[in-house]
Amino acid sequence: MSRKLFIITALMAVILAACSGQASVETATPAPTETQAATPSPEASPTVPDTETATAPATPPTETSTPETPRPTNPPDCTNHATFVADVTIPDNTEIPAGAMFTKTWRVGNLGTCTWGPDYTLTYYSDERMSAPPSVPLDITGPGEFIEISVDLRAPNTVGTYRGNFVIKNPAGLIMAVDDDSRLWVIIDVIDTITLTPTLTSTGISVTPSGSPTP
Repeated sequence: MSRKLFIITALMAVILAACSGQASVETATPAPTETQAATPSPEASPTVPDTETATAPATPPTETSTPETPRPTNPPDCTNHATFVADVTIPDNTEIPAGAMFTKTWRVGNLGTCTWGPDYTLTYYSDERMSAPPSVPLDITGPGEFIEISVDLRAPNTVGTYRGNFVIKNPAGLIMAVDDDSRLWVIIDVIDTITLTPTLTSTGISVTPSGSPTP
């Protein structure tokens, strides 16, 4: 009897010891903290799509133009006076075919104290007009500077010597003195337009020039 009781007691001790060890293992496993529970696993992390960075278009370079030199304001008491320097084109008595177009250019110097500009004009004055325009504006020309003034003309249709007179006017419409005169002129000799007249001869056709004025 005592032996059975001993065996039963030993078995119970073993069982109790085993239960105690299991309880210890379960107690040793720590429960997850709030921080651990709140931290998502890598798989749970949402994938943020890459966003393209918009590049602003480059601003095109701005073209800068060189401003023209402004014309100085003439004082009210400035003076206007010009001097003839040379005939750049069409010297006096140049031969021009009847009805032909040509350009007359004078070289003139500014002897006054006013600065000339587009409000100063070359204007037809007298004698043969030769299809001259109403006026030609001058370029900016300061005192002591020189300018070339050109006008497009047409020769008359009739043979002969012709003269056309032109003047320079200031902004008030007054005629400027040119040396001891006030005129710039052009003188041309209008000549026939040459035509060739064929003539039948015994040896063939010969060509002789004959003058005929342009209608």
